[in-house]
Amino acid sequence: DNRITITVTAQSGDSRDYVVIFRLGGLPGNAKLKSLVVAGNELNVLAEDLTVNLPAGTAFAPVISETQDSAATVIVSGNRGLKTGNNTITITVKAADGKTSRSYTVNAVVAALSTNAGLTSINIDGTVVAAGGTYTLVPGSRYVEAIAVASDPGATVTYTGFKNLVDGTNTATVRVTAPAGNFVDYT
Repeated sequence: DNRITITVTAQSGDSRDYVVIFRLGGLPGNAKLKSLVVAGNELNVLAEDLTVNLPAGTAFAPVISETQDSAATVIVSGNRGLKTGNNTITITVKAADGKTSRSYTVNAVVAALSTNAGLTSINIDGTVVAAGGTYTLVPGSRYVEAIAVASDPGATVTYTGFKNLVDGTNTATVRVTAPAGNFVDYT
């Protein structure tokens, strides 16, 4: 608080002091948030449980907050280097008085990467073939066009044995690698 004393002196010589108290930068002791958005999710700052669910692979959760007192300051910690599972993000509001502070704790739950290494379909030269199935080529074929579709759009598909074919039986393999790194070979 800042005090200014104004002395008013009348022509008669009588004087009277007036004290004006003013505050620069906001309300004393107000360390409350007005709004809070974590990774695009608006949270109710009055709720006891502040939880946000984040997609697999999320390593950073941007935090946007608004304080009730525009002169209060905000410090965010724990919103970087997120790992799969529960992560704690702390938003600390320090009031304009420099003494009062309040912390808001957000549980940021990062989903696990998918382990789905399944196949939706395998298409050989335009014909759908079941995993483990047989496909007969025209004699003398040395190459076959294969298109496999993974069940999980985040999975990767690789092919071996579809080129440099020889007469007789050839084994080709489609490997589906899930986002979590596990894989299944389909022959």
